Amino acid sequence: MIKNLKPTYEAKDEDEESYSYECHDLNVNFDFVNESEESCELVRCFVSVNLPNGTSLCCAELDDNEVSIGQGESHEVGISIGLVHESFLKGFEMKDLTISVVVNAYGEEFKKLGSWDCPAENECLIVDEKFDFGDYARVDGVAVRRAKNNEYDQVEFDNSAQVVLKNLTDSEIPWGQVKARLIDKKGETISDNYHGMPLPANGLVKEAPAFYDVKPSQAKGATLEISASCYNLHLGKFSDEASPELNEW
Repeated sequence: MIKNLKPTYEAKDEDEESYSYECHDLNVNFDFVNESEESCELVRCFVSVNLPNGTSLCCAELDDNEVSIGQGESHEVGISIGLVHESFLKGFEMKDLTISVVVNAYGEEFKKLGSWDCPAENECLIVDEKFDFGDYARVDGVAVRRAKNNEYDQVEFDNSAQVVLKNLTDSEIPWGQVKARLIDKKGETISDNYHGMPLPANGLVKEAPAFYDVKPSQAKGATLEISASCYNLHLGKFSDEASPELNEW
């Protein structure tokens, strides 16, 4: 649910030396309320600016995947739409524009693929188990290789060995990611990294561990944890529209 939708704009820039000369700067703020029974982990927002005749003037989008919105909880969203030149506004005012907002909300399916002893220098780790995300995505095993320590005596992994998350469908998955963590004997994280992106139809997302500033002594006795996530549980589509108001500082 979208609440408190408030598009605003700043008065046009009259500085002839400015790149934004005679432009209005548009922004949108609103609250997204999760009314589903699932936790929302991804909010995909699309905004369009429409002239009075219905012509779409411009658009913007935002993927916010660093959220965890429980049932009934609210999350504030802000989107910069950008600049609209004064020449588009002949015969009417900014308040005559219509700002349309569409939000798609998604839940996350998370899998910890496993934890294994950190490979020694010049050693491979290969796990042939398949990890399914329903019938729409899959990780076909784990294949990583620790390379020779680099010239700074730091732990390196070979980026030609990657953990690969596969989209098995003919539709885009809004977001998928693979994460690697290096964990010491006490269970504390030494270093981590991940790669995430929307997965195109029948597409892939890959992650090769790349831990920075880690000494070989830290990796001794450590474990390598690999996990993957798919944000594909659709929690609803929501839309609203409003006209922009002058933002007076």
